[in-house]
Amino acid sequence: MNKKNDNPFAGVDLRGYKAIREIARTSSSNVLIAQSPMGQYCCLKLVRRPNDNQVEAQFFQSEANALSILNNKTISPIKDFFYTETYYAVISEIRKGGSLQLLLEKRQFVGAEEAQNILFSIATALQYCHVRNVAHRDVKPSNILFEQDKVFLSDFGIRQIEITSHTYNSSIPYKAPELLEATTEKIDERPGDIWSLGVVLYEMITGKLPWNVNQPEEFPAQIKKGNFSFPPQVPQMARDLISKMMDMSPAHRISSHEILAHAWLSKIRKSSLRAANGKSVFSRSIDQKPSVRSGGNSKKLLLGNITRNVR
Repeated sequence: MNKKNDNPFAGVDLRGYKAIREIARTSSSNVLIAQSPMGQYCCLKLVRRPNDNQVEAQFFQSEANALSILNNKTISPIKDFFYTETYYAVISEIRKGGSLQLLLEKRQFVGAEEAQNILFSIATALQYCHVRNVAHRDVKPSNILFEQDKVFLSDFGIRQIEITSHTYNSSIPYKAPELLEATTEKIDERPGDIWSLGVVLYEMITGKLPWNVNQPEEFPAQIKKGNFSFPPQVPQMARDLISKMMDMSPAHRISSHEILAHAWLSKIRKSSLRAANGKSVFSRSIDQKPSVRSGGNSKKLLLGNITRNVR
């Protein structure tokens, strides 16, 4: 059996960054642990360029420039970016607590209090960006990261580069129905972020997606129907919030500000001052034993991040 190549980018020109190990992969991108020219460890995401499209390159540069100035405690910021003939590259900090996806793989689902805390942090990140007319475009568990008692939203806007020239299927279960329709009209994607976060909240509480499919290809049809139901363990107020977040009409969908003001998060609002003072509002660390045993094996960690292949 051949040993997996953990560093397929050894020797590749990365503008002074040294690839250490690959930790994630999609059909169009790779995520690496890397070392900066200054010797600091970082997370480096590479998106393949199918051709030397200068219009696309200019779009990447302007998008990355705009995103690099986002400054909020709930956002994992872009530290650097560049592009070569082969790749677009975005550099961010390493978050040593792993991702929500890893947490769900370990436990299958999380408790209501933890789900409330995670939701509060991500809704805060979205509120910060939405008032600045910035949409995330790819809210999903693998883009929600942890470090100690803090929660971060990562990969802001980078998906737009990925989907310019590639098919990117791993985000489809979280996409809003209006974003699954091919159109030449400019769409406000901020309500799509809210829908995606609603799907994430449903998954956190139930341990599964709201869509009943046998094959991945069936996701778009199910999402466009918007039919889903709640298992008994979902609290009534959480059902109300998820239903408002996943309203089929983007115009009627709840906003990030309204999420933060929802009655289900009243306890978290009261404890937010305690969190701001550096005290954890989490009921337990994600490193503790899972409360529900999962059928999958735990993934290896490198510098606190996940070694995995993303389909």
